[in-house]
Amino acid sequence: MVRLRNKKTFNQMFALIALPGVLFGLATIAGAQQEATSGEVYVCPPCGADCHLVSYDKPGVCPDPECEMTLVVQGAARNVAIVIWNGAEILDFAGPTEVFASARGPNGALFNVYTVAADENSIVSQGVVTIVPEYTIKNCPKPDIFVLPGGGTRSPLSNPDMIEWVRRTAEEAEIAMSVCTGAFVLGTAGLLDGKEATTYHGAIEGLRMIVPYTPVHDDQRWVDNGSVVTTAGVSAGIDGSLHVVSRLCGPDIARATAEYMEYNWNPDEITGLIASPGTEKQFTLGQKIIQKLLEEGVTAAMEQYRAALDTTDEVGLPSEAAMNRLGYQYVGQRDLETAIRIFNFNVEAHPDAFNAWDSLAEACMLDDQKEKAIRYYRKSLELNPENSGAKRMLEKLLAD
Repeated sequence: MVRLRNKKTFNQMFALIALPGVLFGLATIAGAQQEATSGEVYVCPPCGADCHLVSYDKPGVCPDPECEMTLVVQGAARNVAIVIWNGAEILDFAGPTEVFASARGPNGALFNVYTVAADENSIVSQGVVTIVPEYTIKNCPKPDIFVLPGGGTRSPLSNPDMIEWVRRTAEEAEIAMSVCTGAFVLGTAGLLDGKEATTYHGAIEGLRMIVPYTPVHDDQRWVDNGSVVTTAGVSAGIDGSLHVVSRLCGPDIARATAEYMEYNWNPDEITGLIASPGTEKQFTLGQKIIQKLLEEGVTAAMEQYRAALDTTDEVGLPSEAAMNRLGYQYVGQRDLETAIRIFNFNVEAHPDAFNAWDSLAEACMLDDQKEKAIRYYRKSLELNPENSGAKRMLEKLLAD
């Protein structure tokens, strides 16, 4: 019989004897947790076919060639990032927020909704509502869905970090969604290329010009490309969000959400479009001219532009302002060669527009074409001697 001389000795002895068992127990628990994690069930979101009734034991993409949607964890709430910035239209982001935050299933909330901004500073919507974002683009939870509102879009469009976040986040998100002129942010990020879209009725032509390879519909409340959904303006964001809820969670959940909101939602009466990749796309005359410009150059595009002027008025043709926006989109992408091509077309199509010459001069300056920049700034000042920006830049170039 072993006699232990004191309590301390006993505790030390007990620890030595019990330690292996404790470690074994911890290992067993960890293994069980790992097994539980690996035991997650993945399903295809409801899509109108029967493939969502099949379950899988690992993540991936639905194998049905008519679907190919990203599989999601069964029963898991999706993260929805509502992106905001100064000047954003209230209902553009408040409508989708209400829809996704109100959607409920048998086990509770179906979406985890939060706001995201470029930085931690508060934003002011329409000059009357101040909002402090919960997260920034640098620290927000990974969204499954993100919503880009319209209004004040000059802020995100001039922020390369925001455009890059949108582009990068869309690669892994289930759905990138825009409301109203938020489609311009998607377009600038390259997410509308080869797809179909819509936007606020007063911005249809403007969007067509910056996404020349994207049919932009003026008669649809929403357009669904699968991973990218765009809606018309303001209240249309509610219809688009209810459509997304219906697509992901089923029409019964969407109807219950609309009833909770006391929103008169009649999906059969709403003009929405499920875009089909195999459908031949219809482009406007203005879009075809820009395609010609990007593919064949200024001379070919001007021939088509002048021919169009002989047979129609300027409605639907590339305006000076639209071409300016398109050019600066490429400046933001650091593709100065394409930007200069677009600005050269703009001054040929609109030779009396001082702003077109100003933009061409700026692009040449950025491309270290000093002599051309000086010549074009002088032309801008010839057309508008009060152009203080051109005066300042010309003085700087001449002083260097």
